[in-house]
Amino acid sequence: MSMKRKKEEVFMKVKVSRKLYFPFYFMILFLGALLIYLYYKGYEINMLMLVIYGIFVFAVFNITETHRMSSSYSITPDDLTCRFGIFSKKVVKLDYLAISNLGVEQNFWQWMLDYGDIDVRLFSKENSVTLKNINHPSRFVKELERIMQEKRK
Repeated sequence: MSMKRKKEEVFMKVKVSRKLYFPFYFMILFLGALLIYLYYKGYEINMLMLVIYGIFVFAVFNITETHRMSSSYSITPDDLTCRFGIFSKKVVKLDYLAISNLGVEQNFWQWMLDYGDIDVRLFSKENSVTLKNINHPSRFVKELERIMQEKRK
């Protein structure tokens, strides 16, 4: 007898924003442009430099995407689900009735690029979960507040 896992309904699911990694992507573009500039100025670009650049690009994309996939946050009908980790998983389910306060934290650059942290407080000051580097955090908080209001009716 096989047991099928019940598919959970998800209203909204988010991961860490790629906007967080703009400095790394800019560094890739800058180094590539520098290599092209040096080549056209007549400097010799040897194969070792190209291999190192290729390894660097490969490593940056893999590390940033692995970090990005290590956390996800879902708004479901019953709770806010936070999943952390790649090799060892940690799942935190926060019941909507236990959430007392929501806050959005953004520095200037996060505000300009529209991503930031969401602080989810439970009924005690010591218990809180921070959803780090979420794309459009205000939209996520509005959806979460809407679901919380429906649950509290």
